[in-house]
Amino acid sequence: MHYTDFALTIELCSSAAVQVALIEMPVLVVLSWLFSPANTDAFTLVFPALDLVSVVFAVIILNYISIEGVANYFTGTALVILYLLFVAAFFFVPSSELVPPVIEQVIAMTPR
Repeated sequence: MHYTDFALTIELCSSAAVQVALIEMPVLVVLSWLFSPANTDAFTLVFPALDLVSVVFAVIILNYISIEGVANYFTGTALVILYLLFVAAFFFVPSSELVPPVIEQVIAMTPR
């Protein structure tokens, strides 16, 4: 086994993300519906806008890096800087501004 095999590393990391998105998240939603009292604390798949933008941006970055197929210190440094920018964005943006008003109206109209 080669420890410097970049393609294998990208394949393992992206397949783990796909497993979480396609298997674990729907199972968590169903379990929250089953075990929450009167569905007041049920887990929904309504995410704030900053979360959605960051996930789309991460998919674009993963696509670009996996197409390129090489890793160097410049790419790694750029990824660390992007990670720190995401951390700063999530730290400084107030949580009340993350959910768009349309989604707040839909959540308010759902029966409890």
